Amino acid sequence: MSMCIGKVVSMTRFWDIQLVLDSTYTEEEQKTVIVNSRSMVHFIERHLYPLNFRSKFSRLVISCSKLPVETEFSLGKDPAIAHVNISQDLGCFIHSDDEKYLAFEKILKHGFEVAEKYAELPKSEVFDAIEQFKSTGFKNEWVHIEKTWKRKGVTCIIECHHKLNTFQLVQKLYKCDALVHSSIIAESMPREWLFNQLLGKVVLKEGGKLIYSVKSEILSIFVLDTNKLEIFGSV
Repeated sequence: MSMCIGKVVSMTRFWDIQLVLDSTYTEEEQKTVIVNSRSMVHFIERHLYPLNFRSKFSRLVISCSKLPVETEFSLGKDPAIAHVNISQDLGCFIHSDDEKYLAFEKILKHGFEVAEKYAELPKSEVFDAIEQFKSTGFKNEWVHIEKTWKRKGVTCIIECHHKLNTFQLVQKLYKCDALVHSSIIAESMPREWLFNQLLGKVVLKEGGKLIYSVKSEILSIFVLDTNKLEIFGSV
């Protein structure tokens, strides 16, 4: 008796999304989408990741053109990356934040509508995340560190503020539950490969010095007795 065994397709966690414009758009418009879309897209990715949605690929690249497209969907040389091509004239969108967010939303929704014809994707979850992002006032913020030293009555919170044009690390210090200091201690362009280099740890040293560092590099020192902050990175 013979058995026919089909090819087993491995499934992976889908969560990575990239938006790009082709050469039918200006260089400034292309750069705007690559850089400024990351805040909105990263917000969506943070909501997708814990869902552990399984797909044939982990990353979807949505490429937008003003011209009709020949191929709507394809897998790249790396099978973990899928490409969907859409045709949409976004008009002039680079002069205000609201116009940019609307353009990014159009690309995302159109891209997932097309890609869903070829692969299972969490389209409804993506659309829900877009609405959540809008309801927050277009804020992509999360807590990187929250650490309390009970004997000192001190809590340090390191927040990540991912915006259209920048990424900021904000340090907040509380004494006995009262906010005593809040400052930006590090800043970068809003690209993950850049701001991931700013994500470190906080320790309380002798002498009441609260030190935030990445590996061996110190980015800030806060002195508890004087409430003075010294920043060593570029802000």
